[in-house]
Amino acid sequence: MNDQNKTSTSRAWLCALIIIFSGFFFGMMIKKIAGTAALLMPAFEIGPSSIGSLVSAISVLCVFLALPIGGIIAKYGARKLIMLAFVLAIIGNVMGALAPTQEMLFVSRVIEGAGFGIFAPAAPSLIASYFPPEKRGLPMGIWSTYVGTGAFLVLVLTNVLVDFNDPNSWANVWWFIVIAIAILAILFFIFVHPATPEKDAEDTKDKHSFIQGIKSLPSWLLAASFMIYNCGFIALTTFMPTYLKTVLMVDPASANLYTSVLTFLLIVGGFVAGFILKKIKPENKPLFYLISMICSGIIFSLSFVYGSNMIIAFSVVAGLVLQFVPAIMFNNAPDTAPHPALVGVAMGIMSLGQNLGGLIAGTFSGSIIENFGWTTMTFTLIGISILAIVVTVLYVFSMKRRNQRVAANKE
Repeated sequence: MNDQNKTSTSRAWLCALIIIFSGFFFGMMIKKIAGTAALLMPAFEIGPSSIGSLVSAISVLCVFLALPIGGIIAKYGARKLIMLAFVLAIIGNVMGALAPTQEMLFVSRVIEGAGFGIFAPAAPSLIASYFPPEKRGLPMGIWSTYVGTGAFLVLVLTNVLVDFNDPNSWANVWWFIVIAIAILAILFFIFVHPATPEKDAEDTKDKHSFIQGIKSLPSWLLAASFMIYNCGFIALTTFMPTYLKTVLMVDPASANLYTSVLTFLLIVGGFVAGFILKKIKPENKPLFYLISMICSGIIFSLSFVYGSNMIIAFSVVAGLVLQFVPAIMFNNAPDTAPHPALVGVAMGIMSLGQNLGGLIAGTFSGSIIENFGWTTMTFTLIGISILAIVVTVLYVFSMKRRNQRVAANKE
């Protein structure tokens, strides 16, 4: 049995589910500002720009941490890094819950960002180690929903945890996350252990350098395609309510409802993608990624052109389709590493692409809509879609060439 299949199926799923549930609450951690902004602004006497700073603090840090964390995972293993991520997440949320000023709250978000920046590449690296490639689809499909699930949970639970008549009740969300992450950290420490014995892992790490992982062309092409995809995804999901309210004249409550339908179906889409990935041979998964990218490109191109009679149809189709790309990306990313010991480096490169896409979209999409209008934004999304498809085609060919070289070496 190979290194990636040393763990029994039940044990592998136990470890994966603990990591995935931890991801849901890390997702809540980074998305909680959106759910509590209406309380934070009066509590700290701040405006939307300060709220934006609290949100972006995490993404900026993740960009800088992505590649170094990938190298550290390759050297020391993902489990140790995830334990550190738990500690940083708990410290950041406790500090945030007790923050007396906006400045202290910002510092707490930076600490949370450090925890998330470590967790985001380390967690899928560890999940991947428990499953051989042909069985990786479902767990990675579920994993791909972790941020979306976290965002959905924080919007639902915020209504239960806070009193919107008491601005200071925002801290209840922080304390809830502290308790949840602390419980999951204990479960992780007790039950989650490396799939490969420590000694074998150390021997392997010595033979494969961080630089070798960084030089992997398929890793960079996959990350670049996902970065471009994420530009379109963030633009669509961020400004869909605005489009519905300002262009289609939908009332705010209905606009939020339609957007929440899309968000919920993203979670469903991740599960569906995972089940389909189980049926596809590993060598055909890059092509499946290309097909999903083409479908997503069509969705992006239609993001701000449909009429009132197509709102529900668009929300349903977009929700089900758009989650396929991240689900397949997380599944395929380990295969872009030159060696299993360098999966952490590959995941670091993916994290860099993901967060760069979020930063680019967050910085420019709003300005394009505000200064040039929805038509210009539509043409921008069409261009983004074409570029994403082209880069994905290059990724497919690079993986095909690598697989041919591996097959030739075996002969």
